[in-house]
Amino acid sequence: MGRRPPRLVKRLIMVSVSINCLLLVVLGLTVTGTSRRSLTEQAVEASSQLLSQAGQLMDSYLETAVTRLANLSGQSSVKACLGMTSPTYKDTLVYERTMDELMKDEDLYAPVRDVLIVGRNGYVYDMEGRKHLDSTYDIAGADWMQNAYSAENGIRIHLLPLHDQTYYSRYSGTNDREQLTLSIAMSVLDNDRRPMGAVVYCFDMSDLTARLGTMASSSGTVLCLTDADGTVCLRTDGEAVGTSLTFGEEETSRLREGGSVTAQIEGSRRLVLQRELLVCGLRLDSMVATDKLYAPATQTALICAGVLVLGLLLNILLAVLYSRSVRRPVDALLSSISEADLHRQTQIPVRTEYDELEQISLRFNELLAHIDTLVKKEYDAQLQLSRAQLASLKAQIDPHFLFNTLQLLQTQILYGNTERSDRIIVTLSQLLRYAMSSGSGMVSLGEELDYLERYLSLFMEKYEGRLTAQIAPVPELRGIPVPRLLVQPVAENSIRYAAEATHGPCHIMVDAAVKESVLSIAVRDDGPGISEERLLQVRQSLDCPIEPGHGGVGLANVHQRLKTLYGPAYGLTIDSSPRGTTVILTLPIPDALTGGKDESTDRG
Repeated sequence: MGRRPPRLVKRLIMVSVSINCLLLVVLGLTVTGTSRRSLTEQAVEASSQLLSQAGQLMDSYLETAVTRLANLSGQSSVKACLGMTSPTYKDTLVYERTMDELMKDEDLYAPVRDVLIVGRNGYVYDMEGRKHLDSTYDIAGADWMQNAYSAENGIRIHLLPLHDQTYYSRYSGTNDREQLTLSIAMSVLDNDRRPMGAVVYCFDMSDLTARLGTMASSSGTVLCLTDADGTVCLRTDGEAVGTSLTFGEEETSRLREGGSVTAQIEGSRRLVLQRELLVCGLRLDSMVATDKLYAPATQTALICAGVLVLGLLLNILLAVLYSRSVRRPVDALLSSISEADLHRQTQIPVRTEYDELEQISLRFNELLAHIDTLVKKEYDAQLQLSRAQLASLKAQIDPHFLFNTLQLLQTQILYGNTERSDRIIVTLSQLLRYAMSSGSGMVSLGEELDYLERYLSLFMEKYEGRLTAQIAPVPELRGIPVPRLLVQPVAENSIRYAAEATHGPCHIMVDAAVKESVLSIAVRDDGPGISEERLLQVRQSLDCPIEPGHGGVGLANVHQRLKTLYGPAYGLTIDSSPRGTTVILTLPIPDALTGGKDESTDRG
C-alpha cells in the first residue's frame, strides 16, 4: 500500500471539523431546548397559580351574582310588579321601595354595573330606580334578553350574549354605553311555573378587567374570559373582545385535562392554559407570548454558539499539528502490514511510538498466530457437517424399513389387493427418489412435509388403523427452505418408541409455526412417553460427537446438523410425559422471506 500522508491529514481535519460542527449543533439545540423547557415549566407553573387565583376570584363573583339573582327572583315585590298586566307608577311604587332596600344590600365588593328587573309586561327597574335608563329602549324585547326568560328543563340561570349598554340614556353621564358587557340572568316564574320576566346581573367590565389585569400584569400573562361557545367576553389587555377563541380537539382535550398547549393566536405563538369556572360554562384562559418567553434562551444559545465557534477553530489547529505527528508511524505500520506474508505468518515490527499503534501491531501478530487455528476449526466443522449429512442420507431408508415395506407389499399381492399394492410401490419409489436425490441439500418445507406424509402412509398401511398421523396445513410457510430429510428421523423415532412400543392406538401430529423470524417444527405423539432417567440421557446425547459406523440417524444427528448449519442458538429440544413425547426443531428464516420484520404465525 502506497503512502498517502496528505490524505491522512485532510481526513483528520475533516473528521475534527465535522465532529465539532455536530457538537456545535447538538450542544446548541440541547442548551436551547433545555432552556426552553425550563422556561416553559416555569411559565406553566406561574400561569397555573395565576389561573387558580383568578379562577377562585371569578367563581366568588359568579356565586355572588347567582345568590343575588336567586334572592331577587324569589321576592314577592318583584313577582308582583312582573305579574301586573299593565303596570303603572302608582301600582308599582310600594313594591319598588322594597326593591330599593334589596338593591342597597348589594355586595359592594363585587364588580357589578347594574341589576335589571325586566318583565314581559314591559316593566323595567334597576339599581338607580330607572334614573339613567332610556325610556324609549325596549329592554324586554331586545334580542340579547330573549334567552333570559327561559326555564326549560328547570334551568333558570343563563349567560346572556355580549351586548352593549345603549339602554342607558345619552344624558345619563355614563361613558360605557357602547361597551360590551357580560350579564347573567335568572328567570322569574309565576305560581303556575311560567316565566313572566327575569332578573339580570350586569358586570362592570372595566372594573373586572382592571382587577384581573392587576393580577396578571406582574407575569406578563394575558387573562381571557370566554363563554361556552369560545366567544371572548373579557381580556386583560382589552383586545379582541367579542371575537372567537377556539382550539382543535386534541388541544381542547389537553387543556381540559389541566395541560398546556402552544397555539397560533392573532399571528403569534402563545402558551395557553385553561380553567373551567363554576357557572354557565365560562372559562379562564391564560396566554403568554412565546417570543417573549424564550428570549433569554435565544440569547444563551447565541453566546454558546460563539464560544463553540472559537473552540472549533482551535480544534482545527490542534488537529493539523497532531495529524502530522501521527502520520509517520502510521504510514510505517501500514507499510509493514501490507508487506506481511499471511501464508508464512511473518511477524511485523511492533510500533512503540504510541500505545494505540503498539496495540495494533501486537493484535495483528496475534491475528496471524490464530489464522491457522481458525482454518483448522473451519475444516473440522465442515468435516463434521459432511459426516452428519452423509450419515443422514445413508440411513434414512434403512434395510429394516425396506424389508418391512417389501414384506407388506408381498402380503398385499398374495391377497390380491392390487390397488394397495400399486399405492405401496408408487409411494416407496417416491421416497427412494427423494432420499437418493443428488440435488441441493436444501428443500422447501412443503417438499419435506410431502415426503414425510408419504413416509408415514406406509407405516399406517403396516399397522392397519392402529397408527394415525396428521400433518397441519401451513400454506404460508411451505416456501421456507429447510435441510433435506430433517423431519423424517424425528417421525421415525416417534414410530419406533411410541407405535411399536405399545399395542394400543398411536397418533402422530406434525405442525409448524413462525415467531420472530424463527421456524419451529413440532412432532408430537401420544405414546407412553420416556422415563425421566432416559429423557436425561437422550438430552445429554444430543451434543455428543457423531462417529461414522455407529448405525442409523437419530435425534443427535438432526440436532447437530441444525447447530452446524445455523449456529448454537438453534437445534432440537425434547420433552416427554406419560401422555406422550414432543420434539421441536428450530431454525432461522432467511431475511428475504420476512422482509426484515418479525412475524408470528401459528398453525396446527
